[in-house]
Amino acid sequence: MAEINSKIDELLEKFIKNAEEERDLALERYRRQDMMIETAEDFVVQGKNAVEFLKTAAQRSDAILDAIKVISNVSGSSGGGANAPVLNGDDLKKQIKDMVNKELK
Repeated sequence: MAEINSKIDELLEKFIKNAEEERDLALERYRRQDMMIETAEDFVVQGKNAVEFLKTAAQRSDAILDAIKVISNVSGSSGGGANAPVLNGDDLKKQIKDMVNKELK
């Protein structure tokens, strides 16, 4: 079981790192796009792309928050102290699968 928990921790850390990189890249692209928008016509042409970059950044931030919630539930540190629910292996797998499926939609 310790090996499984170690692997899950490793995968969650990798997921969070990738989500942070994707969020940062989307924000950087938004900033570049925003600097090029100077007129109303520019906004009409480029605004949709800028909004998509912000939307992507928000989704990645939400994914990071969801991963933190999973980690909190696993560690039992979700604010409930010793009485906080701790997930068993099957519940943890289901929650991670649900989180990943949500991100793939």
